[in-house]
Amino acid sequence: MKLEHVRVDRLRSVLHAELPGIGQFNVAIGKNNSGKSTLLSAIQTFFLCLSEGEVVDLKPHLGKTIDFTSRDTTLPIEIELRFSINLAERDGLLRSIALEAPQLKNAVDGLDPNLLLSVTLSIVNSPSRFAYVSKLAFVAAAAEQSERIILKVSAASAAELYTKADSLQRSKLDSQRIATAARRIDQDDWKRLREGHSASLPRGYILRRLIGEDTSGGFEQQIESMLSESESFAEFKRAIESWGERVIVEASSLSSQPLRNPLDTFSGQESELPKYVHECLKLIASARVLYLSERRRPLGQEEAQRLLALKVRRGGNEALRNIQETVHALLGVHIDAFESSTSGDSDKRAEMDVDDFLLEVNGAGIREALRLILDFEFQRPAILLVEEPEVHLHPALEIAMMHFLKQISASCQVLVSTHSTNFLDAGDLRNVYLVSKERYTSVQLLDLEDAQSRIPRELGLRLSSLFMFDRLVFVEGPSDEAVIREHANKVGVNFAQRNVGFIRMGGVRNFTHYASEAILSFLSKRQVEMYFLLDHDEQDNDDVNAIKARLGDKASVHVLAKREIENYLLKPRAISDFLRTKTKDSPKSETALSADRISELLPVCADGLREFTIGKRVAKFLCKPVFATDSWVNEISKVGTKGAIQAEIDKQANSLADRKARLGDVCDRESATVASRWDAEKLDMVPGSELLDKVFQNYGVRFRKETDSSRIAAAIAAEEIDQELVNFINSVVQ
Repeated sequence: MKLEHVRVDRLRSVLHAELPGIGQFNVAIGKNNSGKSTLLSAIQTFFLCLSEGEVVDLKPHLGKTIDFTSRDTTLPIEIELRFSINLAERDGLLRSIALEAPQLKNAVDGLDPNLLLSVTLSIVNSPSRFAYVSKLAFVAAAAEQSERIILKVSAASAAELYTKADSLQRSKLDSQRIATAARRIDQDDWKRLREGHSASLPRGYILRRLIGEDTSGGFEQQIESMLSESESFAEFKRAIESWGERVIVEASSLSSQPLRNPLDTFSGQESELPKYVHECLKLIASARVLYLSERRRPLGQEEAQRLLALKVRRGGNEALRNIQETVHALLGVHIDAFESSTSGDSDKRAEMDVDDFLLEVNGAGIREALRLILDFEFQRPAILLVEEPEVHLHPALEIAMMHFLKQISASCQVLVSTHSTNFLDAGDLRNVYLVSKERYTSVQLLDLEDAQSRIPRELGLRLSSLFMFDRLVFVEGPSDEAVIREHANKVGVNFAQRNVGFIRMGGVRNFTHYASEAILSFLSKRQVEMYFLLDHDEQDNDDVNAIKARLGDKASVHVLAKREIENYLLKPRAISDFLRTKTKDSPKSETALSADRISELLPVCADGLREFTIGKRVAKFLCKPVFATDSWVNEISKVGTKGAIQAEIDKQANSLADRKARLGDVCDRESATVASRWDAEKLDMVPGSELLDKVFQNYGVRFRKETDSSRIAAAIAAEEIDQELVNFINSVVQ
């Protein structure tokens, strides 16, 4: 039997959600409080309610008012699971139907063997809280095909079934209490109780001490009546034993009475549950399910005892060795169990060692990882549900746990809920569900194969970036992201709350790769809003217009008015404050580090970079890479390979020669352009990172773009942030 599909309706934040196409290893990934744990809890509740193979469960794990979406209890919580069943399971189920209803043999034999077994559990809260199987059916994988009902239970029928089950359970409890009373009351007690009460102890008190507190309202009175009416202890014993038998008979009689509200079954309307329904539910109940919640029970004496027991059990040493090898391969530690050396046999207990140290002195990460491994090894479930396996794990252990879960999924189905993107970025996943919540929880099965085929691997673009965010900001490098994040915090914009992610392109030269049609169409299909923030560098209006034309309406592009992001950090006060920290061990005076002194240095240092600025502009036009075209391929048949390649090289050489010839004119043109704007715009035109480095060198330190940009940004007050950047930040989150 294999789980194929899950549907959950009206449970907590889940108004309606489905997990289609469940495979062997499944990951539900999403932010905190998105509803991931609710989905796993629903699956666990389903199996708990069916663990006895009965249609009705009187005490479901879920079903409080708070468990219903928006606390609306007018409709039941529904949890539907669909299973594919193997040939033996299917034949056994169909045989039980044919034996009970021989007239249906032809109909049974004609069922499509590829049909799935669908089981729907409904949980109601009023007037009583209980769960029941509301529908059993054979269904096709394609939703448009009709289903074949095995059992369908109306609300009225469910209420009758609940009444019968509740009555039978109460009768069983009463029968157990009656048996307890018959066992505990001996002849001396009977005499004492017959005499009434002693001077110090009333009869009711003595009776309650013997049989327990009365919970049914009439149990104690019935015992007292039997005490009064019996002439001997033997007569009392016969009366109480007869009472116990009568309680069970009456309850069984009530349970066997036909339902007033018939059930829809495979064989038509029935007034009682067919036996083949129980056979079907027993099949579901036989599945071994292990649920590891986020708050897992700590390892301790029980696990140590189980490991220790393997040492004295036939075949146990091999099992212990396999567990030890698995743990060592994953965690790099050796585990073992021993009997404690406490003096006295009665004080001895099992203890677990990790690398020759007691388990208790090891870190939380190792203990959490061991919890998961040992639970699986001891219980060997058919379905494993794990919430947040990355809790307390450092990144290397997190990846190791993911590989362990993928490894064991060969023998059991694994469903994991997580908010760790490592599970998404590690690759080779086929069943990943993105769980998100606005008002209600929604689930999307991610098409990772599509993403992997359309996103070039050489870009290093993490799959988590494509799926985990609603808005993506493409920037040239890490300092751009760091500065924008710092400024956003200062102006009160929470990128995490608005699900904004950043992708670093590694320079504008990679823009065409990240803005490829494949990536843009893929993200557009996912309804991800895209924003490109590009340095101005030496780009002219034609360059900017070409970039915007390439993106079209699929993304928004903003080219900085100043040369690069560091040009927006040229705030004398912030630079002064940062330099005080960076040069705290240097003997610089307060005057030398003042904001006024920085204001004087900035234009002076910029003037020193004037020729460098002109050179960058000239290089932009004349030092572009020269790429080979494919035109030489068509020439091979005419002039041969050597001739075709020679012609292509000549083209490239001619292009470079042309640039060389234009060098003087381009230098004159760019020098004139810079001269015309220099006095007014020098701090915007000069490369900002080079300018900051020149300023820093005056104080015996260097500017490190990767680390210092964000720290200067952090020193800039909200009112000092350039309005252009504030507008861009606001545009991303609007």
